[in-house]
Amino acid sequence: MRPWYLSLPLRGVASSPPQRPHQRFPAGVCTANHVRVALLHWLRRSLQVIALAGVAVLCCAVASLPASPPLRDRSDRQVLRIVVANLFYANPGRHELARRLVGVEPDIVAVIECTHQNVALEDFRRLGYRVLHAEQSDSVVGMCLFAKGSISAEAALVPTPVAGPCAIPHAAIRVRHGAGWLSAVVIHVPPPVPSCRETTDATVRAVASWVDEGRLVRDLGPARAGDPVVLLGDFNALPWWDSIRELEEVGLFDAWSVSRIRPGPTGSPWSWLPSLARIDYVFAPASLPIDGIWTISIPGSDHRGVVADLRLDVRG
Repeated sequence: MRPWYLSLPLRGVASSPPQRPHQRFPAGVCTANHVRVALLHWLRRSLQVIALAGVAVLCCAVASLPASPPLRDRSDRQVLRIVVANLFYANPGRHELARRLVGVEPDIVAVIECTHQNVALEDFRRLGYRVLHAEQSDSVVGMCLFAKGSISAEAALVPTPVAGPCAIPHAAIRVRHGAGWLSAVVIHVPPPVPSCRETTDATVRAVASWVDEGRLVRDLGPARAGDPVVLLGDFNALPWWDSIRELEEVGLFDAWSVSRIRPGPTGSPWSWLPSLARIDYVFAPASLPIDGIWTISIPGSDHRGVVADLRLDVRG
C-alpha cells in the first residue's frame, strides 16, 4: 500500500496556485510608491513615539507635584476631621489601609468600595474606632463608616436617586459635636464609562436636589432636614462639569477653594498610575468654615484619600 503521506500535496509544489505573470511597473512609479510608504510608516511611528513620550512626561510631572501640605495636629477640639477614601475594591492591603486611614487621626472615616478584602472591621475596633455601618461587597458598591470612640454619630446607607445598570448607594451620617449637629452624605457616583455614562451627571444633579442654602431639605437615614450638610466622596466628575458647578447653586462650595495651594489630582484609570484628575471632593456650606483640606496616598488604590477639618460653630 502506498504510504498515506505520499498522497499529501507538497507545500509550494502541487498545492501552489498558478502564478500570475510578473507585472512590471515603470521604475519611477515604483520608487515613488516606496518613498511614500516609507514616509507614512516613519510618520506613524514618530507620532506613536511622541504620544507615548508625552504621556510619560505628563505622568512624571504629575507624580512630582506636591500633592498636599503636611497635615496639622489635632489640638483644636472644635474641629471635626473627616477622611474619605475610595480604597479600590480589589485592594488586598487591608491591615495597612486601616493604619493609613486612622493615622491621620480622623473623627469620622468613610470608606468607599469597602470589601472583605480591603477592610477588616476588627482592625478599626482595635485602633479605637467603632463601626457606624458596614456594607462590605465583592464589588464597587460597598460602603463602611467608622467613628472615633468619643464621637456621637450614627449612619445608614441611602439608595441612589438614579436607577440604572450602575446603581451605587450613598451613605448619610449625623454627627453631634458640642452643641451642634452636622449631617454628611458620602457620595459614590457611577463612572462616566459607556455603560454608566447616562447616570453620572444625573446622579450628581439628583444629590444636589437634596440640598438648599447649604442645608438638607429632606431626611436621609439618620440625617435630618434642616441640618447643615457636607457632601464628600468620589463624584467621578471633573471640576468644570456643569453638574459639579450646580452644587454651588444650592449653597455648597468646593472646600479646596479656601486652600492656599492648588488642589491636586485624586484619581487615575489604574492603581499603578499617579493620580491624573480631581474627582474626589468635599463640599461644605458657607456656615461651616473649612480649617484645612489635604489628600493622602492610599496604597494599592486608584484614588487618593481626602482629609478635611470642619470647624463646627453651627447650631442644629
